[in-house]
Amino acid sequence: MIAILVLLACAPPLNHSPQARFRVGNAIAGEQVTLDASNSSDPDGNFLNVQWRVTDPDGRVLDLPDRPRVNFPADRLGSWDVELEVDDGWLNGTTSDGFHVLNERPEVTTTLWVGDEARRVQGDGGGGVYLSHPDLPPISIDINRTSDADHHEVTHIWETSWPISASEAEAETLDVPNDGPGSWVAELILTDGWETTTLTFDLNCVEF
Repeated sequence: MIAILVLLACAPPLNHSPQARFRVGNAIAGEQVTLDASNSSDPDGNFLNVQWRVTDPDGRVLDLPDRPRVNFPADRLGSWDVELEVDDGWLNGTTSDGFHVLNERPEVTTTLWVGDEARRVQGDGGGGVYLSHPDLPPISIDINRTSDADHHEVTHIWETSWPISASEAEAETLDVPNDGPGSWVAELILTDGWETTTLTFDLNCVEF
């Protein structure tokens, strides 16, 4: 009986596996993503070591510190994978989740001017516009308003089927040739640093 009691007294304490827990939500492109493992726990009250494995949409694994709370930029659009492992020095616990980095394309409204007449107000470009010649008044396309739902800065550039200068390519108003019958194509390209929106204007001038 004495030997049995001695063996029981010397047995190591029972250890339980820790529980890995974290939360993460979708992020807007360019924002900081925060991962927090502070809700992870150990039934025995042991200190927990933390290790993160975060994989971006390109398959790149981020180099993150082994801390319960980490931050990193949402610098790729698409689906990200997150794995968390915690251990108490004897046993470990793991969990995984994912999130998406999202972005809304920039939007724009424009007006096509033929002299003082506003021919078309549009936000999506496209469609042919037929104009009559001779005595055609000046033609121009105005950018009325640009917007971005994610509050990113929007920039634009014009690309045309006729030669324009660098300053004209970045102007808010594009002047279209009106020196006779012909066809012209202008593209307005907007970017918010993440995605682009392109509007195409087909302009055809015919004699009557």
